[in-house]
Amino acid sequence: MRVTGKIFSLLFAVVLLFCLMLSFSSCLDNTQLSYEIDKSNKTCTITGIGEYKDKVLRIPEKIKNCTVVAISEGAFKDCESIERVIIPDTVIEIGKEAFMNCASLISINIPFGIKSIEYFTFADCKSLEKINIPSSVESIDVGAFACCFNLYEVSIQEGLVTIGGSAFLGCTSLREITIPSSLKYFGITPFAYCYSLQNIYVDENNPYFESVNGILYYKFNSIFGFYPPGKQDTSFHIPKGLSEIECGAFFTNDYLKEIYIPNSVMHIYSLIFAYSPNLTSVYYDGTVQEWLTIRKENLWDDETADYTIYCTNGQISKDGKI
Repeated sequence: MRVTGKIFSLLFAVVLLFCLMLSFSSCLDNTQLSYEIDKSNKTCTITGIGEYKDKVLRIPEKIKNCTVVAISEGAFKDCESIERVIIPDTVIEIGKEAFMNCASLISINIPFGIKSIEYFTFADCKSLEKINIPSSVESIDVGAFACCFNLYEVSIQEGLVTIGGSAFLGCTSLREITIPSSLKYFGITPFAYCYSLQNIYVDENNPYFESVNGILYYKFNSIFGFYPPGKQDTSFHIPKGLSEIECGAFFTNDYLKEIYIPNSVMHIYSLIFAYSPNLTSVYYDGTVQEWLTIRKENLWDDETADYTIYCTNGQISKDGKI
């Protein structure tokens, strides 16, 4: 029995030592990242990759007994080896460009508590496939997911208020997106070059926007919103009664050949037909004189094909000849 007791004690000591080694190794893993500690608040900000080598990046909840609350601007920018990132819910701030050009990044969780996805946070994450925007996020800023070529699924929870300009620019695999009832504001051309995007859906309780046949409209202020770049119809009629066409409304659509504009339209913003290479005919339900009085912003027809505007009493070529 004594021998057995000694063996048991020895085994217990070995197991305890092994556990301590694992614990110490875990501590080393935590400190392989670069970080800054605020001793007064006992908080920690991750600032870079440091000596971390794994393909799965696990952000710890604590480092040296300080709570990890932030990932700084550009912290993991250009870290092309990272494939997966796990972020704890203690993190409430991710800086702009934090994961920009992480070309191998396939998946990442955005923790609940994040208020904003900053400028170009995930831009050029070419392998990123799916993203869930939690309800704590109120804004997706300019270019946040720009050029995420393999991003095919975006789940946006209730709570989002703003989608910034070019937020999903170049997300060529994105096929559809649903806007929650909380959204109030779109920036310029949020889905430019999203060549697979065929439908933009809007929660029916949204007081500002609505979707008709997958096309985005403003509800109450007579503005035509945004036509999905991947929608494959060759012609489209802007509904009668609308007075304005939003900036970049038909931006980068490769399919449209003809568009019908009612004579209720009084203001056309920039880039509405830009980079729509197959547009050849614009049918305007008014006279040449009425068309010429419409206020048109700079570059409203930049980089289009040689289209012709057909009015009720004549026609106008792209170069303005009547």
